[in-house]
Parts: sequence; C-alpha cells; structure tokens
Amino acid sequence: MSSVLDDKASAERVTDLALNLTPDQQALLLARLHDNLQSLGQDPEHEAAWATEIERRVREVENGDAELIDHEVVMEQLRQRFRE
Repeated sequence: MSSVLDDKASAERVTDLALNLTPDQQALLLARLHDNLQSLGQDPEHEAAWATEIERRVREVENGDAELIDHEVVMEQLRQRFRE
C-alpha cells in the first residue's frame, strides 16, 4: 500500500518526465489526461442539468438579459478583493 508521500513522489517523477517531452508529445499527453478526467464520474443527471443551465445562459446573452463584464474588469475586481 502506497503512502501519500510515495504518491506525491510518483506524481513529481511523472511530471518531470512529461516536462521533458516534445511540445507535440505534451499536447497528446494533455489531451489524453483531459479526456480521462472528463470521463471519470460522469453523471447523466449532472450532465443534463449543466446542459440546461448552459442553454439558459446562452438565451440570456442572446436576449440581452445578461450583464456581460469584460475579462480584464473581472480579473481586476478579483485582484482587489483578494488583496483585502
């Protein structure tokens, strides 16, 4: 049975190896890891709820009912909030 420290060391070794891959190899690895994470624990009810929420938000934007805030403004507001 592995300990948390063993797991962390293993993850660090894998990360070091990944960082030595070519950019194309890293992109492939990233895509495969992303696909794997996406497939873990997918709950059809959860996915359906998100699809409904996304559709609602798109309608709000299309109808002009949503207040859209520029990314830079949001980031500055967050920086100020977390400085306090």
